[in-house]
Amino acid sequence: MKPGIVGCARLIRRWLPQARCTDTHKALMSEIAQLRKELGFLIDADNFYRKLKILIDVMSWLRSG
Repeated sequence: MKPGIVGCARLIRRWLPQARCTDTHKALMSEIAQLRKELGFLIDADNFYRKLKILIDVMSWLRSG
C-alpha cells in the first residue's frame, strides 16, 4: 500500500532531521504545509476512516470471540 500525504510527511521528517535545515528541506516542508492546507479535509477523512476500520475490526473480533 502506498503511503498517503501524511505517511510521506512522516517519512520525510524521519529521514531529514530538523537540525539540518537546508534550502531543500525548507522547500519540501513548505510544500507539505501547503498541501496540508489545500487537502486537510482529505487527510482528516482518511484518518477518520482508518480509525473507523480499526473499530469495526475490533468489534468484529469481540463479536466472534
